[in-house]
Amino acid sequence: MEILIKNGLIIDGSGVQGERLDILIKDDKIAKIGNFKNKKAKVIIDASDSIVAPGFIDINNDSDHHLTIFTQPEQESLLKQGVTTIIGGNCGSSLAPLIRGDLKSIRKWTDPNQINIDWQSIKEFLDKLEQKKIGVNFGTLIGHSTVRRGIIGDELRDLNEDELEQMNEVFKQGLIDGAFGISTGLEYSHSRSTPINEIVEIWKIIKEYNALYTTHLRSEKENLLSAVSELEDLAENMNYQTPRVEISHLKSYRGKEEELNLSLAVIQKLKEKGVDINFDSYPYQFIAGPLYLYLPDWAIKGGLEEMMKNIENNFTRKRIVEDLKKEQYDYSSMIVMEISKSTSFVGRNIYDLSRMRMISPEEMIIEIMKAGNGRVIVAEKCLSRISSYWLLKNSLSIIASNGEGLNYTDKKLNLLPHPRSFGTFPKFLTEVRDNKLMDWPEAIKKITAEPARKLNLKNRGLIKKGFFADLVIFNPVTIKSMSTIESPYQEPEGIDFVIVNGQLVINKSQFSGIKAGKILRRF
Repeated sequence: MEILIKNGLIIDGSGVQGERLDILIKDDKIAKIGNFKNKKAKVIIDASDSIVAPGFIDINNDSDHHLTIFTQPEQESLLKQGVTTIIGGNCGSSLAPLIRGDLKSIRKWTDPNQINIDWQSIKEFLDKLEQKKIGVNFGTLIGHSTVRRGIIGDELRDLNEDELEQMNEVFKQGLIDGAFGISTGLEYSHSRSTPINEIVEIWKIIKEYNALYTTHLRSEKENLLSAVSELEDLAENMNYQTPRVEISHLKSYRGKEEELNLSLAVIQKLKEKGVDINFDSYPYQFIAGPLYLYLPDWAIKGGLEEMMKNIENNFTRKRIVEDLKKEQYDYSSMIVMEISKSTSFVGRNIYDLSRMRMISPEEMIIEIMKAGNGRVIVAEKCLSRISSYWLLKNSLSIIASNGEGLNYTDKKLNLLPHPRSFGTFPKFLTEVRDNKLMDWPEAIKKITAEPARKLNLKNRGLIKKGFFADLVIFNPVTIKSMSTIESPYQEPEGIDFVIVNGQLVINKSQFSGIKAGKILRRF
């Protein structure tokens, strides 16, 4: 099949200024770039009023954590944003390798029983997805917590020498099987106590295989500087001969601007010392994550079952409530987004729910956790708009959704998704345009060539002859995200055409139903 894109302003992802040219696509590749005035093709797209960019690469995506790569494989909400490639396995949790054959590490996000698990290795998992077919290109990292829990279960302790060796062998095989790197989720209960020497061993393996290390830091708010400084300690330990490093979803909390600035200075210092370090961020003031992260550390030790025992026990429940009151959270800005049961809670803030029940907000958290059997996702409006611009503009930032791909017709009563699943990339581009954060070439590079470089992704991320034909055609004047926290299932405006591996999957803003994604492997 041939597709001819005519008269578009091509911004190729490299960061250089755009040029108005034509693009000829044959099969799944870019065949020619130039001026083809008299050329004919089966499909001709007039891009006169549009920017033509490489398909957007979402380096920090949660479609695997929420299992929507299986339950909603079209990934329509991502395609309509212009996303053509996603990377899963972030924040320490991946769908493979599975030593015990279960998906306990994703229970914080979704119910693993939605799907039948008939794989163990990275190779088997990727082969399974290849048979399934999905709408976007997909690659994965190896989740450190997934492997660690596969070896020692829910025990919270250091690994012994044999266990550490076993874990390292699993990592090596996963990288050989095609994983792009290894991720840690050091803020989550099963990884908080991971010693630095264990991470040093992980870094050595990643460096050996020329792969990527990504991390959800031990703390993203109160102790952000300490968490970022841990990366400096790791780099010093390796004499700055480190693997490529990506900090996941770095955030700009209100009232923590000084902590953020000091942390950014450490990151910049690491960059200047030769560490290939970046961070990803998204253009929202709302965060979203498991409600249990708001509970005191002692209450969540031992995993889901132990946490629920603490919530059910009258003595420990009272202690949890007392500790929560010391934190002085703004419960009016904390919205229940997903819960396994009690759908009447979804879309309501915890303060209003507590008033309806005539109990304190802290006690309401306990009731919500009980109703959801520990699996509850909340959103909180707690990020600074101004300092979020600092992150978006920073030369080391990559833009990523940290959300899952969804279909517009598959709405669930127990789920109110974060708008990032529907609008991260058009919202970023709108902020760039309206607030003059940077020029178009720099903005496009942050969502195409730079994540491709970070992943060492071959033949994607640029508009270049011989590269895979993953392309987005959007109107720079009208592009806009319409998704909101109250009404997330809204399609963006201004993204007219999306091509994945040479197939037109979004045509005049309408989804064709074609699942043209490929499964990507590191080699």
